[in-house]
Amino acid sequence: MTKDPFITSEQDAAGSRPVSRSPTARSLLVRAPAKINLTLDVLGRRPDGYHALRSVMLTLALHDTLELRKAEDLSLSCDEPSLAGENNLVLRAARLLRETSGHRGGAHLFLGKAIPVDAGLGGGSSDAAAALLGLNQLWDLGLSREHLAELGARLGSDVPFFFYAPAALVEGRGEVVTPLKALPPAHVILLRPPMGVSTARIFASLGPQRYTDGSATDELLAALHDGLPAGRWPLSNGLQATVMDLYPEVVGAARRLREAGAGDVCMTGSGSTVFAIFEDAAEARQVYERVRNAPGRAILTSTDPRSRGQVWETPH
Repeated sequence: MTKDPFITSEQDAAGSRPVSRSPTARSLLVRAPAKINLTLDVLGRRPDGYHALRSVMLTLALHDTLELRKAEDLSLSCDEPSLAGENNLVLRAARLLRETSGHRGGAHLFLGKAIPVDAGLGGGSSDAAAALLGLNQLWDLGLSREHLAELGARLGSDVPFFFYAPAALVEGRGEVVTPLKALPPAHVILLRPPMGVSTARIFASLGPQRYTDGSATDELLAALHDGLPAGRWPLSNGLQATVMDLYPEVVGAARRLREAGAGDVCMTGSGSTVFAIFEDAAEARQVYERVRNAPGRAILTSTDPRSRGQVWETPH
């Protein structure tokens, strides 16, 4: 089995214990991290119907896990059975890779979900990237990160980012990704209201008066360059006002986080999750304890500079 230079296959899930590379290993585990948008500028509508974006994205320690085993055909199961349908991005990614590579084998994929769905955290896109990463290794295809990212762009706008994580500037409709240096570690509280958001509805409702010029992302990039502490990063999301107009639950979630002691509260992606970033672990814990029983789901996690599609082998 070949190993692509961008895949880590010597660490376990915690990234701390070496795992022996056994020639009898027949399964792979891939770690699929969640993401947040530190900024999201919507520049306008492109001729192809997509919106032009400019965003800084960052992965989190919160992650799904994808297990892959060689099989005669392609199949998917999930610990949330409702997500194991034929249209799951994991299965679509597997089919796309097999079709474009000409590989004749198959795989059974088991998806363990921890990232909330329809939450702006990129769970489905990260899972698709994990499938491409893992199958590239399981099937010994030897495809480059760039090639896999190009395939990922055919599946969804957020997918390419996960091949360049943990931090990157994302432009175009999401397919133009410029990796950034690893950012200082920080603690993150996520608060997802008890409802999801329709991305299509948000973009359909977004009027030109709410398009932005990209300067919010430039301001954040300058702050990162200057070494501004994580708790003072200038966060912004050009979709947030539109989402809050349509979903009052998102307004309530942001209010609860602020009332609990969070400073700058921002929405990630097209929602519905809002988040706050902390440098101090104790402060983050205190705020989390105040919102942990709020409607929906509260999660205390951290940024994760290690999370670029970690893959580890399991001998059976």
